[in-house]
Amino acid sequence: YAGTGMNSIELQKAQFEVGSTTSNYQKVVSQYDITESGQESASFLWFDGFDDCLVSSVAIDFSNSDEITFSYGLASLATTFTKMSLELGGSFAQLDNSVSMLTTNGTPSYALSARGTSTSVATTAASYPAGIISLLSAFAKISTDICVVRVGGVQVASSASDQGTGNFRNDFLHIGSRNQASNFFSGYIYSGFIINRLLEPELLFDLEKYWVGDKAGIDL
Repeated sequence: YAGTGMNSIELQKAQFEVGSTTSNYQKVVSQYDITESGQESASFLWFDGFDDCLVSSVAIDFSNSDEITFSYGLASLATTFTKMSLELGGSFAQLDNSVSMLTTNGTPSYALSARGTSTSVATTAASYPAGIISLLSAFAKISTDICVVRVGGVQVASSASDQGTGNFRNDFLHIGSRNQASNFFSGYIYSGFIINRLLEPELLFDLEKYWVGDKAGIDL
């Protein structure tokens, strides 16, 4: 439109989208911030393996239950050293009533540590290539010594070792490190959940498939 010399139309900061369905106009600072309507997307936290980590701003009170279930998408980039992806308690079984999820030495394998007053560890026999996204789930119950790791909706490791007694802690949730001080995770962590009870198998699979899997771009 050439205008009349007095009136004109100005177009500024237009939003271009890949899909045929338009979404609401979004405030962005780069080309990577736009969520395309009708297009699949997967967002993640990226940890550098040196000093990146997160910790909840308040304690997560799981002291009313001896059960715990969590699930998230995870891609480890580390091929050496033990790395912590999630820990409630901050000390990898050095504190009573703590739970930790590790990626371990070599090509990444996964290990769940659950502890009441004693420690049980379930470690996967298989390893998983660096950079490949795994849908990782785990659950534990102190009183019945349940300690299970699932990958891709399938149980791949378990331990029936004694976990002692008590409930889980009212403590801080650490993501990507051990107590913000060591074992810094290297890789990507996708959306997931953590809950203070065991889930029925059908519900757990539905959450894995339709919540975690969708967020991480994994099709079960």
